[in-house]
Amino acid sequence: MVCPDHPTPVCDRTHTNDYVPWFIYSPDKVIDGLDTFNETSVSYGEKINMGYKLIEKLFKSLEISII
Repeated sequence: MVCPDHPTPVCDRTHTNDYVPWFIYSPDKVIDGLDTFNETSVSYGEKINMGYKLIEKLFKSLEISII
């Protein structure tokens, strides 16, 4: 998984309240069809507004059970 701690769009040059861009890489899975990771492409990806939901998604992609 790759994600920053907050969004800082180049055009704004400061932190914003936008969704934090993220991706989970897997060589054998294509989730949303995106093939690049940049400010434009992540705006089309899935939006997750709670950190724990992102961690659950990561664990599910790794097939790790959450107790």
